[in-house]
Order: sequence, then C-alpha cells, then structure tokens
Amino acid sequence: MSKKIFEFLVWDNCNNHCRFCFLKDHNPCKSILDNNEKAESLHQVLNYLKSPSFEEGSHVLLCGGELFDTVFDSGTAVAFHELITHILGCIVQGTIESLYINTNLIYDPSIMLNRFLSYFDNAGLLNKLHFTTSFDLIGRYKTPEDKQQFIRNVRHLHSRYPELEIIANMVMTKQVCRLICDGDVSIRNLQDDLDVSINLIPYIILHDNMAPTKELVLDTLKAVNAELPWYIKTHTDRFILDTPRVLLKYHNKKLEEMTTPNSPCGHSVNFKRYTKEGSCFICDLQKLAEEYK
Repeated sequence: MSKKIFEFLVWDNCNNHCRFCFLKDHNPCKSILDNNEKAESLHQVLNYLKSPSFEEGSHVLLCGGELFDTVFDSGTAVAFHELITHILGCIVQGTIESLYINTNLIYDPSIMLNRFLSYFDNAGLLNKLHFTTSFDLIGRYKTPEDKQQFIRNVRHLHSRYPELEIIANMVMTKQVCRLICDGDVSIRNLQDDLDVSINLIPYIILHDNMAPTKELVLDTLKAVNAELPWYIKTHTDRFILDTPRVLLKYHNKKLEEMTTPNSPCGHSVNFKRYTKEGSCFICDLQKLAEEYK
C-alpha cells in the first residue's frame, strides 16, 4: 500500500467560483475566514502534524480555497512560516515524505507563492514538492486576462524555479471533451507550450449541461492517447495508486475529518458521479487501459 496522504483544507477563501466547482456548491462550510481565523487554521494543522494522529512517513497536502491570492497579515505570515518550516524539517528527517500544494495561479502579484517556493528552493527540496494547478478551457477564466495571468505565472515559475515540475489538472466537462475529440484542442501542444503535465480529471456532476457521457469521456482519453501514446497507461497508473487519504477541514475553530467513503469497488464515491450512468471512473479507466496493453 502506498503511503497515506493527509489533506488539509485550510480555508474557503476562493473568489474565482469556477462554474464546475463541486466543492463550492456541496461543501457545508462556506464561511470566509478572517485573518485571525486563517492563522488559527494554520496553527491547527501544525498541531495535528505534531500529534499522534499524523502517521509518520505520510504525505501532506495543503489547499484552500486559494492559499496565495492575497498577502498574509503578520499573524497569518508567522503561522505560515512555522508550519512550512516544520514540514521542511520533517521532510529532511523523513517523518513527512513530501508536500502537495494546489493553487489556481490567477492572481498578481504572487508574493506569498514566491515566498513559499523560496523555502523549498533554499533548502534544495523542490523535488519533494508536488506542485499542482488547474488549466481549464471552459468554466474557470472569467476574462481573457485571467487566462493570461495564469500563463504569465506559469512562465514566471519556470524562469525562477527551473527544477519545479508543474502538473495542471483539466476537468473533463462535456464542452472540454468535445473540443478535444473534435481536434480543436491538442493536449500535446498545450503541454509543450506551457511546459506542464496536463492531468485530465473527471467532472463531478454539478450542472447537467456540463456533464459528459461515459462514452464521451473515454473517447476523449483515446483522442489524447492518439497523440500521446503513453497517456492512458500513465493516466491509469496515476489514478489507481493505492493511496489512502485522510481529508481534514478547519471548521468551527477545529479540524474536522471529511474523508469521503468508498464505493463497494473500493474507490471514492465521488468517482461514481462523473457521468449520469453512475459507473466508477477508475473502474472504467482500468478497463480502457486493458485495451492498450
């Protein structure tokens, strides 16, 4: 079994409101935290990592909301420094395997992001950082400038931190699937242009008009595999990793566990919400991969 991932949703402060965002509409905790609450959330995460509840040798994932779109006040900045310093020390000691971070890169200036990355860069530990963002052709960018801001930030990161590997998730809504299947969008060209790895992820149905059929999703993956012949195998390996997760969210002045249950097939119930047919995305992906052995 792979090492466990402890995922912390530290706050809901995201102003982008993507049209397809499942968490935005289904998360029971929608309050925007003030500066004192943000600092307390980070303190709670630090205390959890120091507690017996955290299993040594596991991975840690930090996400929001959005973590880096504003400059922290002094209290939040101190709490953030203490948390990241602790994580770095644990990585060196081997008690934390690596850190996953997720950010949308639709903000300017990126003062807090650069400060965060400098911690890992100065420690020579960028290889222990899994940096994930999102690049969605439909439903994410409200204006062309938002998309250009994302692109500028990606290019800035490559220039300043050339060792940093960037993974960009792309949600497979019906509209995106059709763009790919019709040949209007090339994942290979997008990857080459931005120097990122694009990870196509299932759309957790929120609006029926954005929901693809199972056939359309699988056809999309086949179309990408036609230009990137390794894609389906790599994609399948990434999703079927036996990686248990513990999801914790700061709410009501404490961390609350919000881990989703598994379906009888052994995969998260969320993966059965990617099409109206109700089949499991990972199970369907595994069957598709058998065709490409």
